[in-house]
Amino acid sequence: MSAPAWPPEGRAPSPGEDVAQRQEGTSVSAPARPPEGRAPSPGEDVAQRQEGTPVSAPARPPEGRAPSPGEDVAQRQEGTSVSAPMLQLQDVVAGYGPVTVLNGLSMEVQAGSLTALLGRNGVGKSTTMKAVMGLAQVKSGRILFDGRDITHCRPDERAALGLGYVPQTRDIFPSLSVEENLVAGLKRFPSADLEQAYALFPRLRERRRNRGNQLSGGEQQMLSVARALLGRPRLLLLDEPLEGLAPVICQELLEAFRQLANEGGPAMLIVEQQVQEVLAFAQRGVILERGSVVHQSDCAMLRTRDDILDRYLGMAIE
Repeated sequence: MSAPAWPPEGRAPSPGEDVAQRQEGTSVSAPARPPEGRAPSPGEDVAQRQEGTPVSAPARPPEGRAPSPGEDVAQRQEGTSVSAPMLQLQDVVAGYGPVTVLNGLSMEVQAGSLTALLGRNGVGKSTTMKAVMGLAQVKSGRILFDGRDITHCRPDERAALGLGYVPQTRDIFPSLSVEENLVAGLKRFPSADLEQAYALFPRLRERRRNRGNQLSGGEQQMLSVARALLGRPRLLLLDEPLEGLAPVICQELLEAFRQLANEGGPAMLIVEQQVQEVLAFAQRGVILERGSVVHQSDCAMLRTRDDILDRYLGMAIE
């Protein structure tokens, strides 16, 4: 007996048609699907949208604004490009030999930002700088620069990636002239860059023939900063650049840092004990206590929080 005729593909069988025929291997096209990117109308099969049919995601809101009602927040978390911090310290434990100074320190520095690292003496500020530069032993945790893990990179490798460092000890070459010190900082860059250093610190132009040990403390600090900048760092670490300097020299250095920031210079992470000056200069403040971050906020807000300044720094802004 001949089999009943098949109904046209794509429609449900009418009464009397054998449904089993549609289950025994005969190819039947699926019902028409709704256009991609919209919800199915009543009667459409939702399962079609769950079994492999590609469906375009709803439009995402522009970057930088909160999603409006009905927008999927997960969309903004699953692939929307968000700039990552330039520097990240993740649960860093570090120190020197058997001595541990940093205890699970976590913090970030954004590209182009001015960040002040604050705290009483001995809380781990300089050790944080040295850990970033590879000069302190990192026992656990990670240090990322531009998303790259540099935890075990050598100091020269970190410098080549764009990290600059001005240590508390200044570390100039005392027997070389100012200009010879600067040339040592050029690395692979052209000697024409020397003019930028002299423009930033005119005192160095006046003293360029003098040896390093013939400079005042403030001039040595200017030389140390200028030499680090000639390496064209993208992040400059400054460890107490104002320490022991006359107020007029401090203002000259701070003005040079402001000029760098205004001209799109490197991001800066500054350790400084002169809290009032650095809070007026920096954008964000991070406070350490016993090798860990205990507070971080915008400097404008931090200047108004005498309770925090008194608790962790033993001072208040007048």
